[in-house]
Amino acid sequence: MDSYVALKILWWLLLGVLLMGLAIMVGMDMGVGALLRFVGKTDGERREALNIVGPHWDGNQVWFILGGGAIFAAFPTLYATSFSVFYIVMILLLFSMIMRPVAFEYRSKVATDRWRTSWDWVFLISGAVPMIIYGAAFGNILEGVGFHFGWDGQYYQTESFLGSILFR
Repeated sequence: MDSYVALKILWWLLLGVLLMGLAIMVGMDMGVGALLRFVGKTDGERREALNIVGPHWDGNQVWFILGGGAIFAAFPTLYATSFSVFYIVMILLLFSMIMRPVAFEYRSKVATDRWRTSWDWVFLISGAVPMIIYGAAFGNILEGVGFHFGWDGQYYQTESFLGSILFR
């Protein structure tokens, strides 16, 4: 086996492990965030739900960063193509993944019900938005993304992510 082919297979396996780690570990944090307002009826119950993910929520963000870094390091053309086609998706994901830790940290800074309720809603939205986007993105990938590679090594974009969701 050619060493180049072996490296490609190794990187695909590593990328698969990183994406599985992202799905498993970050999925729990997003699930707690998305269900926080529905599972916890009182502030104590919500605090208990947040304490479940408290010890490891910030470490789970690393899976997302490592996955993007692995794609960039091993497959730069795939990185450039997918991140430009899914530009809106990546911005929404990054914004929601930034707002989740902010909501987690700022929720207990002020001891008023209105303050905690507003940060609980931010936590819910920042937990639900990535799950919706991941589902739409993977469905879009399985359905067929609107770009292809030409023989010259360039990619050609035929539709955007939003266009493929809204106009199919």
